[in-house]
Amino acid sequence: MAIEERRFETQEQVALALAEAVAKDLRTGLTRQAAASLAVCARPDLFAFFAALRTQPLDWSRVEIALTDECWVPPSSEQSCERVLRRHLIRDEVLDARLVGLWTNDPKPIQASPEIAERLTRMTRPYDAVVLDVGEDGRVAGLFPGMPGLAAMLNPNWAVPAAPARDPDEDVDRITMTLRALLDSRRIYLFPTGEGPRAAYARAIEAKNASPVRALLAQNRTPVTVMLCDA
Repeated sequence: MAIEERRFETQEQVALALAEAVAKDLRTGLTRQAAASLAVCARPDLFAFFAALRTQPLDWSRVEIALTDECWVPPSSEQSCERVLRRHLIRDEVLDARLVGLWTNDPKPIQASPEIAERLTRMTRPYDAVVLDVGEDGRVAGLFPGMPGLAAMLNPNWAVPAAPARDPDEDVDRITMTLRALLDSRRIYLFPTGEGPRAAYARAIEAKNASPVRALLAQNRTPVTVMLCDA
């Protein structure tokens, strides 16, 4: 496992350090090609990171940002990850960035999979950075333990970039990047915030389960930096 752990005393320090690291990755990407790319989840644990990232000096007009997963609701819905990202990241200095959303007008995510795959294929790849939180159950992105089709989605050689998903605790369909799509990046940042997510990360490191976060950590294709804070 190509894992680097970074430890901090406060959540504010984590957010700033993560923002600085991701901005550096994106600036490096812009020296290599016309555009840089970032994939992020849109959950409350990352709101402080989004705020810090907005202040980083960067040519946002040349940055592409994709969601790692999305609820199957229109962007006007309070459940929409795209709505959350536009509220907390795609604003102020970041308004010129290109957001690649994962929702379409199709009734179900399975019907939208070809279009979503095309959207992601058109992005600059590999991603310069991917930022993920961790669920208490070992979830990453929209890859939830026990959901139908999970084994295929966690196969690092499965060619499908995005697939239907479902949180057992939510009455809403989702779509998520598969493990292979997440690994198509130069670096992944993992942010297990809170006692439950930290415990899930610890169990994955100790190989005590077969959770999605374990699959992410067990691969040796893409380096993973874990941002840890006990606060």
